Amino acid sequence: MEEQVIQETPVASPEQPVAEQSDLSAQLEALKAQNFKLIGENRKSREGKEELQRKLDEVLSAQKEAKTEKMAESGEFKSLWEEANKTAQEKDQQIVDLQRQLEELRTSNETAAMKTSALSAISQSGAINAEQNAAACSGQSEKKLRMAASRC
Repeated sequence: MEEQVIQETPVASPEQPVAEQSDLSAQLEALKAQNFKLIGENRKSREGKEELQRKLDEVLSAQKEAKTEKMAESGEFKSLWEEANKTAQEKDQQIVDLQRQLEELRTSNETAAMKTSALSAISQSGAINAEQNAAACSGQSEKKLRMAASRC
């Protein structure tokens, strides 16, 4: 009978580790499946990140290109602005020249009017040749010319 007791003990012991091995095998398979799933998710995340980075690079490149084009266009606008400025300066110079000419004409007309008045006054005072008297007085200033006309 002792043999039977000894045999029963070893029979019971090997069954328990077999059950633990099947649990470990199941856990190992579950961990392998979980690992495989995580590797797949990691790969998808990495591909998504690379896709986002590629799109970001494209957007940044497009922005840089747009900025360059805008700068090129502004360069054209700058040349147009410079041309408009040059034209405006030319027009300003023309205005200054025309104002100067107008002032010269006014002065010339005033001088001619004073000369005519002086000749008229000289003629009315009884001078024989008003033109000669005016020519003699022409070297004098306008004020002196008026005085000369009143004296004659």
